[in-house]
Amino acid sequence: MREIHPRFKLKEGQDLIVEQEGHLLRFESINANMQPFWLEDVKRERISTFSRASRYRLIQEVSTYGKLTPIFGTLGYNEPAPTWEEAKYHLSNMGKKILRKHPDYWIVWKMEFHESGAIHFHILVYSPKGKPFIDKTEFKTDWEASTGRRDLYPRIERLRSHRGGIYYATKYLCKEVEGELTDEQKEYAGRFWGIIGRKNRVTHKTKYRLSPDEYKYLHGELCIQLATKNLKSRLRKAGEEWDTINAVIDSGTYDQEIQSIASKMIQKNRAPTKLMTDDKKWLDRIQTLLKMDEQNQFENLYEKL
Repeated sequence: MREIHPRFKLKEGQDLIVEQEGHLLRFESINANMQPFWLEDVKRERISTFSRASRYRLIQEVSTYGKLTPIFGTLGYNEPAPTWEEAKYHLSNMGKKILRKHPDYWIVWKMEFHESGAIHFHILVYSPKGKPFIDKTEFKTDWEASTGRRDLYPRIERLRSHRGGIYYATKYLCKEVEGELTDEQKEYAGRFWGIIGRKNRVTHKTKYRLSPDEYKYLHGELCIQLATKNLKSRLRKAGEEWDTINAVIDSGTYDQEIQSIASKMIQKNRAPTKLMTDDKKWLDRIQTLLKMDEQNQFENLYEKL
């Protein structure tokens, strides 16, 4: 019988708490002060790439804003391309100009290298009152003033909903670097994303107390979801087509394999501790599914360890 990793052991009488901040759920009851496996024996070095962990933190950050709908913008350059030091200085100038006109706004930014080596920024601008407003003409004028250049055409777009902010964060802000890095990109040492006006951030935290069964079901469901995703990815790399993979997994053929992968996650400190969802009734849904779980699927998942 396998041992549950200490990070995921639920002590008898322990408070089982889930904290919700915007669309992000955090499992506080898990021993969060214990380092996850990917940080064990890791020494922090200079920032030289937009890592997977950094992308994940950016998505988490945007998820905590809940139903706030941002403005999406892109700040680019004409020739000659600036150095990254100059570009960061220009971004700082632009942020100050926006906050001077809108003191309660905040800006989530991401720096990106184009294939040619040129730098541009993607930004999400938020307001605590809901939907922010920035005049397009002023946006262009301010960016030109921030850079000391003319004939720049920054892009700005009002999004229809908060889901648009998460979509753009996923598609643009969290895009991986494609192709080989240039010499200048390799020399870059600094943050790839950040927040201007951080003190203005507005999030709402709510804590839920769960029963042990509810807690195990929620955490177990996350493990099953991630295990299913990992198995699909593995089959895809083996050359299987997506339609075939989805059909086989939906048929239940790989249930035991998925359970095994999920169990190993809990055993080896690889299980997720956060969930991003905009489902307001996630707790009601879990309680309903728990009542329907006649085979004690997730209780068994823990007991097998």
